[in-house]
Amino acid sequence: MASKEQTNQNNSFVCSICQQCLREPKELSCKHVVCRDCIHNYILNNARDYGFDCPCCQKMIQVADTSRPLAEWVDNIPTSYELIHKLQKMNVDEGDLCLKFCEICSGNLYDVKATKHCIKCNSFFCDECGDIHGLLNGSKEHILAFLDRNEDFKSDPLLSCELNALFNVRRNISKICSSGDNVMMPGENVPDKVRCLVTGACFLDDGCVVIVDRGNRKLKLFDACYHFLIAISIDAYDVVNLGHFLVALTCPNEKRMRFYNLHEHEFIETGDIETEDMCYGLCLMNDKIAVGCVGSVPNLKIVDNNGGLRTIRIRSGTLTFKVPYYITYHSSKNYFYVSDAESKCVKCLEADGNIVWERHIKDARGLSICCDYLLMARQEQCTVDIVNNEGQYLKSIISMKDGVHKPHAISVRSADDRILLLLSDDTDLVSVFTLENPMLKQAVNEYQHNIIKTSDPSITSHLTNSKKTMLCSIL
Repeated sequence: MASKEQTNQNNSFVCSICQQCLREPKELSCKHVVCRDCIHNYILNNARDYGFDCPCCQKMIQVADTSRPLAEWVDNIPTSYELIHKLQKMNVDEGDLCLKFCEICSGNLYDVKATKHCIKCNSFFCDECGDIHGLLNGSKEHILAFLDRNEDFKSDPLLSCELNALFNVRRNISKICSSGDNVMMPGENVPDKVRCLVTGACFLDDGCVVIVDRGNRKLKLFDACYHFLIAISIDAYDVVNLGHFLVALTCPNEKRMRFYNLHEHEFIETGDIETEDMCYGLCLMNDKIAVGCVGSVPNLKIVDNNGGLRTIRIRSGTLTFKVPYYITYHSSKNYFYVSDAESKCVKCLEADGNIVWERHIKDARGLSICCDYLLMARQEQCTVDIVNNEGQYLKSIISMKDGVHKPHAISVRSADDRILLLLSDDTDLVSVFTLENPMLKQAVNEYQHNIIKTSDPSITSHLTNSKKTMLCSIL
């Protein structure tokens, strides 16, 4: 058993973001303490003009010198050497610091170590309380997972066959697995905790939509009518459709790509590939996958069908390039287009990484190819622009009047003689437009503009008088 005093002391060694033992602790002005890598990655995706919101309490954390690159903002945050000294002095074990305690027994003088976790209601129990939870009418169908990290698997009569899948998915996979090793991921119905931040989205072959909600660390699936179907927890950034209901995700913090088959609207993990570097944007390159990565230098990883990696270094050019947040591939030109929100530029690259052209565009985000043109989401201008192969701006086909606000990800799909454009922004909405040839005078058929609602309906009350139709909501 652990006393309340011991529990509070242990919690002071736990990162407020990853909930793991602190590594190189950084203390924010609001007194929350986080790992250096955790707050670094958080800043890259959530920075504002003068700082960033604390990921725990949402208090504005001002940065002394915002003229420095985003990647260096973390160096302005003081390191907690006092905590480092305590950690070294205690020679603590990470597993002991990050214990979970039974929520039923928590009212007693002593905390009881949790041994089981309910996947459905996200609660922690000791052995006795977990057994009771599994027998109650309201929760007897819930899935209970053991928390013991020292054993690969334990059997329990209360656990269903889905628990096997939950534990098997933790195994290390060095390449894309065969169908015999597929693991079905149990879906979730856990409410979102923060505003959705959709950094990646794509259509499936049947018209369903997959989105990456980085704000809530979820992968969400909507049907072809844009009704919510299922979600799983995963800290991903971008997603691409590989065909045959197979999608690939980038997971920057894991330095890994993950693959899922959406069999009958269930997420089945088919494997993963270690990218060696933090990975962000990805796209198809004919029968291969191209992934934007950040190592000692920014680069593209080309993944073949066997899981092999080939690295293409992004040449520096005249404009500094740091993070390939979004990439797309122009097959007829054999060009890559890469955008970097941190360095505020877009580059066009040959397949060997040489620069064709580069432009300073401070608000470029998602990229896609449509009718031989480059489509570019412009966050500050709130537009989707058409750019030709020489990097020249041609026109905007979507703007604020279409209900778009600070767009992020963009995806295009051709189906039934139509062009569907999927666009996310900084609200809890993902818009689906039907396009004609983007160079025609009227490029967007507004009457066929649909809205995918990804979170709380109250957030979009300001859109109720528009032509758009809210077609789905997430529980």
